[in-house]
Amino acid sequence: MADPSQPDDPGFLTNFQVDRKSLLTRDIGERLLALSPSPVLLLDMKSASIIEANPAAQAIFGSAQLPLVGTHFMHCFRHPEDGKHILDERLEHVALQYFVLGAGRHLPVELDLRRLDDAGVILVFIRDLTSRLALDNQRLIAQRNYRLLFDNAPQPMMLLDKGFVIVGANRAAAILYGFADNEIPLLSLKAMLVNPRDLDQYRVQLDPRTLAPQWHWRTDGSQRLIEPSVSTLRRERQTFLLVVLRDVTDSEHQIAELRRAEERWRFALDGHGDGVWEWLPQSGEAIVSQRFLDMLGFGVEDARHPFDYWDARVHPEDYLRMHLAIMQHFLAESPVIAGEYRMMTVDGQYRWLAIRARAIETDASGRIDRIIGTVRDVHEQRRQEQRERLQQEQLMHTARLATMGELVTMIAHEVTQPLTAISNYSAVARRHLQRQGDSVPADATHALNRISELVSHAGEVVHRIRSFVRKGELRLEPISINVLIVDVARLAEIQARALSAEIDLDLAIGLPELTGDRMQLGQMLLNLARNGLEAMGAVDGPRRLKLRSALNSENEITVEVEDCGCGLSAALAMDVITPFFTTKPEGLGMGLAICKTVVENHQGRLWVSAAKPAGTVFHVALPVR
Repeated sequence: MADPSQPDDPGFLTNFQVDRKSLLTRDIGERLLALSPSPVLLLDMKSASIIEANPAAQAIFGSAQLPLVGTHFMHCFRHPEDGKHILDERLEHVALQYFVLGAGRHLPVELDLRRLDDAGVILVFIRDLTSRLALDNQRLIAQRNYRLLFDNAPQPMMLLDKGFVIVGANRAAAILYGFADNEIPLLSLKAMLVNPRDLDQYRVQLDPRTLAPQWHWRTDGSQRLIEPSVSTLRRERQTFLLVVLRDVTDSEHQIAELRRAEERWRFALDGHGDGVWEWLPQSGEAIVSQRFLDMLGFGVEDARHPFDYWDARVHPEDYLRMHLAIMQHFLAESPVIAGEYRMMTVDGQYRWLAIRARAIETDASGRIDRIIGTVRDVHEQRRQEQRERLQQEQLMHTARLATMGELVTMIAHEVTQPLTAISNYSAVARRHLQRQGDSVPADATHALNRISELVSHAGEVVHRIRSFVRKGELRLEPISINVLIVDVARLAEIQARALSAEIDLDLAIGLPELTGDRMQLGQMLLNLARNGLEAMGAVDGPRRLKLRSALNSENEITVEVEDCGCGLSAALAMDVITPFFTTKPEGLGMGLAICKTVVENHQGRLWVSAAKPAGTVFHVALPVR
């Protein structure tokens, strides 16, 4: 007996199994619909109407569930025939379509369709493309703007691929190379290079760089000097070279012409005997011409040195003056640097050079970039000027000496008369006292005798001065130098007492006599002694004048007059015996010069040295005859 719970028709069992499978498949679809966070629609395959829509799908359309369910799938599209085409062609993926939303709005979407044939349904997965399309739109706008910028940029630019083929160029580049229609065809950069080996400079590097100028061909066969700037550019997973081109042909021609002009200028200056020098203050480098080097005795290897190298060779006395001229030019207070300065030669000597320079280049901030100048050797001219100046001074000295001779003659004449009167009056007074007999004090007689001696001595001095000025003959006689020194000390004693000074004698014994004019030699020594006493007038402490005599190895009698005054510098020691040179406010500068002449008239020598620890020593050496 058949089991009533089992159906008798086997077909029913088959249909039951199919329905159960379809229900199971549909249940899986509904579960996917509920669990998916992305918008999902469930369509009936036969009617193409929406059976189910998850909340994310409802949010897209902005409607409640019931109005969306039952809507035909084609009515979701901006163009319903697009929906029909998708269903008829059984498409599984649609990259872009537009759904119709409320208020006339359209939603860009990407669709993925999965057919569950057993259940008779279609799962439609929806992806909102609004943000992606906005980005794509921005990218397209940016690309369009970049292209506009690239095409219309005033600087010529090219885009090269990894094979150095020109895959893009703007209008400025096409005009630079002379292409018609302002467009460069696809061609290799190598074909545009005059020297194909320049292509090696375009190797891909990460850092932008400017290449050395290189010659490029134009379509008309002419050449232009181009300075390329290269940088890398990644686009669509490819690496390109962006090349910005700068035409420096005209600038190079101008620089070349400037160099030729400078060469002509340097040639003209060298031909005139002037040297040329160039200074770059920003780098500190100095460049000098061969003529400049010849003036100072340097070789060609010294043509380039830092400016400080030459600056250190300026004479210390001219250094500040030269730098003051440079500073005034840098501060725009002087249009040129000009002056005559001494510079040390290679052998350590100094030569006078006339320097003249000016700034010819400045940077954007106004700082001086380049100074060019000339230098001329004026050493011989300076020496000639010095010789002429010395000759002029000697002529002036001669004229003053002639005037002095006339004055001395006149003064001697005027002094002789009162001296004669004094001598006569003292003689009368002495005879008058002699008549008085023993009642006359001895001091009065001694005083009158002393007056007669001094008047006689003064008269002799005046006579010798007149003879000296008139170049009269010397009155030669044997002289004991020690006796002469004692007489001089006695005459200088009055002045020494007035200055609270002492006179020390250190006389060698047994000195031979010398032949000379007693009056002139005595006056010479007295003048030296008085100078020494006057030099100690401002000295605090003991004041001592030393007179020494000796016989040297050359058979000369030497006399030294040493004071302890303030002394003389090395420079003054060389000039102090020069005529008309004096350190005294009221002095004439003739005393020591006359002393020197007296000594030289006796074939002797007069010189000066420093005393120790302080003071001055005048040395006199006279030959023994």
